Formats: sequence, structure tokens, C-alpha cells
Amino acid sequence: MAILASNLTFFREVFVRNVFKKITLFILLFCCAFSSAWAGLEIKGAGSISEKTMVQAWTESYSAAKIKYESKNPADAINQFLGKGCDFVLMDTPLTDAQSKKAATHNLLYLPVALSTQAVIYNLPGILPGALKLTPKVLSDIFLGKIKKWNDPALKAINSKLILPDLDILVVHQSNESSMNDFFPAFLARQNSQWTLKREKDKNLHWPVGKNVNGNNKILDKLRQWAGVIAVVNFSFAQEKGLPVAQIQNESGRYIKPSLKSIEAAVPEEKGMKAKQNQAKAYPLAAVVIAAVYQDYGKTYHQYDRGHALVDFLSWALSSEGQNVVSKDFFTPLPENVLSQAQAKVQSIQY
Repeated sequence: MAILASNLTFFREVFVRNVFKKITLFILLFCCAFSSAWAGLEIKGAGSISEKTMVQAWTESYSAAKIKYESKNPADAINQFLGKGCDFVLMDTPLTDAQSKKAATHNLLYLPVALSTQAVIYNLPGILPGALKLTPKVLSDIFLGKIKKWNDPALKAINSKLILPDLDILVVHQSNESSMNDFFPAFLARQNSQWTLKREKDKNLHWPVGKNVNGNNKILDKLRQWAGVIAVVNFSFAQEKGLPVAQIQNESGRYIKPSLKSIEAAVPEEKGMKAKQNQAKAYPLAAVVIAAVYQDYGKTYHQYDRGHALVDFLSWALSSEGQNVVSKDFFTPLPENVLSQAQAKVQSIQY
């Protein structure tokens, strides 16, 4: 009997091991097949070059699917998306009237994914960092070339406590900002119609004065070389390098420096994407980066797996991990209340 019991125990153990191996093999094969199919999917996005670095950082950290991003003129990127040439588009300015009319025929969802903030930096001997004040109109006139000297009466009027030097203003601007769909040019255009006069059909913005350079680091080089320089860079870059940033007047009349609190106070209204600049604490050169997607993705593209992958990617981008990636690349993570609303909206995408 003891031998029989021992044999039964042995066969039972062998049977259990074999069953366990088969179940494990099945799970592994299933996971590998699923992982392989998932990894082979490509999600395509489009937008301006300003957001390219953020998407590249996401791509390096997110491995569930391949993210392909085409950086181009923002207007072209939006039109590509509206023509169903990509799965999502990133933008930080409102749609034009023509684009809004075209978008109205689609069931679009606008998802905030990050905050983008621009800082006005300067090199003015004798002027302390953060002391310079600028109104949007004066800033626009400087970049239009109407105000040419740092001791111009318009600048002296809003900086009465400063002794502004008798220096030429040397404008430096980003070469990647090329249209009115870019945030800073769009901000300038709201101050003066001359920015768009005779250019309504022109895709590219022609800066009337100043030197055109590529990237924040090139601007930093010019700032260090020349006294009198004024330029605009990502706020996080200015903060990292300890650069002097100007105070900008918001719609309430207050002069505000960029900071985490003043940036969060400028989170735009969901539908219009226009900053709440009437709020006393809001910094006016802040914008939300929006990912526009089709809410009825399945009916639009008829690609279930890709739609599922898109939802998974957007959910990750709005997770703490995805937002931490954003903060490392010159963008600001979303406030918690905005983030939770965006996370809920992602789940409404139908695929």
C-alpha cells in the first residue's frame, strides 16, 4: 500500500507539473503574441517643432506602441489631422475660423497634455533680473521694430523706477516659430493687426526685424554676447540657466513674472483655449498644449487596435509618469484638477 501511495503521489506531481507547464506556455505564447502585435502598432501624431522634443521624450519612455510624430507648420499639421492623416495633433493656439468650421463637422475631443510657457529674457547692463516690465503692446512694437531703443519713452513710462540705458534693442527670435499658429507670434498678433496684414494667406511668418536663430541654446549665446538683446525662450530653460525674465502685464493690469503659480493661474478655458488673463495672478505668456483626437475614433478610422493603443498612450501621457517626462523637457505638468478631468475624457474615446 505504501508503494502504491508513493506511486500515486509521484504521478500526481508529474501530472500537476505538466499541466502547470502547459498553462505557463500558453500564457507566455499569448502574451508574446499580444505584445508583438501591440508593439507593431504605430500611432501617428503631428504638430509644430515646439512640441517635438516633448513627444521624443515620451517616445523614449513609452514602449507599448511606436509613436511617430511629424513636426511641421502648425496650420499644416492641423489640416493633416482634419484630413484624417494622423491620429492626433498637438497645438497650443486656438483653431483659425476656417479650421473651426471644418472641425465642427467632426466629433473632436480636446485633451490638455502639458503647459507651455514662454519667458521674455534680456541683457540690460544695470538692470536687475526680473525688474524690467513690459506690456503686450510694447512687446509687440519691439518685435515689429517700432521701438528701437531701450530708453524709448514707451519703455520709460512703464519702468519709471529704472534707469534704462541708451542702447539699441537687439531682437532675437526663434526660427522654429514660423506661423500665426505658433504661440508667441499668435500672442503678438492679438496686440497689433500689422502682424497679419497682407499675410492672411501666407503660411510663414516674416519677422520684420531681428536675428533669426535656431533653438534656446543659440539664443543664449547671443544673449551673452550682446548687450541690449531681447528674446523669448521656454520658461523652464530660462529658469534652469538663471536668466533674467521680464514681468509681463496681464489683462487685469498687473505685471506678472512666470512662476508655477502664475502659470497654473493662466490655464485656459477648455473650449476656447484662451488664457484667463483677466485673473490677477495669471501670467499671460502661458498656454496649454492640447492634443486633439477624434472622440468616435472607431467610426472615423475603423482601426480597433490602433484606437485602443491611442487611448493607452494618452492615458499614460496623462499619468504621473508621463507628466514627469514632460517636466524634464521645458514643459510644465498639468495642475491636478485639470489632469483628472483630462484623464476622464480619454476614456470617452470610442474605438
